[in-house]
Amino acid sequence: MLAGPFDYEPGFLNNATKAGFRKIEGMPMSYGTRCHQLAMFVVYDSPIQIFSGNPSQGSLQPDFMALLGSIPAGWDETIVTDAKVGEYIITARKKNNDWFVGGLSDWSERDFNLKLDFLPEGNYTAMVCKDGVNADKYAADYTIRTFDLNNQTVVPVHLAPGGGFLLKLK
Repeated sequence: MLAGPFDYEPGFLNNATKAGFRKIEGMPMSYGTRCHQLAMFVVYDSPIQIFSGNPSQGSLQPDFMALLGSIPAGWDETIVTDAKVGEYIITARKKNNDWFVGGLSDWSERDFNLKLDFLPEGNYTAMVCKDGVNADKYAADYTIRTFDLNNQTVVPVHLAPGGGFLLKLK
């Protein structure tokens, strides 16, 4: 995607670690964590966003699906805050007054101290969805929490192997 957008299908809710991935007829799964799938909606550039997961699985996770459904398909501003091609990327995108920050990792476990100094001054309500404590073994493990912050706040984020995160700022 260095040259522009391409077709992809994020949003699978049947997630697998690299070792746990299996081809099972009628039960498609994705490599990487649940949060990796979520972050794709922000990191990857596509004017048509499609939820590729199973709606029946999604109905069991209303908070996750509400966060996913709040992600716009078009953006007013994009900033890549940190990246190393083929290893990881953290992208911040703005739509109207809301910011979304998504991060993806390869199969290496990573820790970031996410700086928000690109934000205008002011107070924000943040919702973060990040890999859960067991995501390195059970790729569907995640947590969602809400908190307040400003552009001086540093947010610690741990990415499991094949992991990701999404931070929504209002």
